[in-house]
Amino acid sequence: MRPFFLMLYGFPAAGKYTIAKEIAARTGARLIDNHLINNPIFQVMRTDGKSGFAEEVWDYVGKIRELVFDCIAQFANPEDSFIFTNVLVEETKNDGDRILLEKIHQMAITKQVIFIPVRLECKLETAQKRVNSPERKAKIKMTDPDALAEIYQNYHLLNVDYPYLLTLETSELDAPKAAAYILKHIETCQNREK
Repeated sequence: MRPFFLMLYGFPAAGKYTIAKEIAARTGARLIDNHLINNPIFQVMRTDGKSGFAEEVWDYVGKIRELVFDCIAQFANPEDSFIFTNVLVEETKNDGDRILLEKIHQMAITKQVIFIPVRLECKLETAQKRVNSPERKAKIKMTDPDALAEIYQNYHLLNVDYPYLLTLETSELDAPKAAAYILKHIETCQNREK
């Protein structure tokens, strides 16, 4: 499989990290999970996955993300694939999530690799069962089912129009099957690019 940039996005507990780990294990792709970027700041804030914090905290997270993206742009091996994960919604200040997705797309263009965004959808009831796991708590992820319900009520996953966009419903799909489906999609898209 040729190099690729893959963006898995969805609400908390949709399976982004679990599926990304599975794909990384099968392909050797580098995993740039949103908590790799968020957690240095979350550690400082002592967030517990249930309580919130000041909106300005995201500005600091953004600075870390920019450094990571600059490092990828400057130093990443051209043969490396990257998997990114994040929650991307329509209701962000200054269209921030759409801009973030486009930055990854532009990095892929610069690196001359295919860009595949994957929108992971999950039923609220399923996500609420997943959200309070010890693994999520250890990674400083959201663990409050009620806060998750508020996200589902107040936000909408980002709608985008990229040529290789895949939407995948993960409520009944385990990580190995989801990874296999996504990898097949990447292969199909790469074959179209030949």
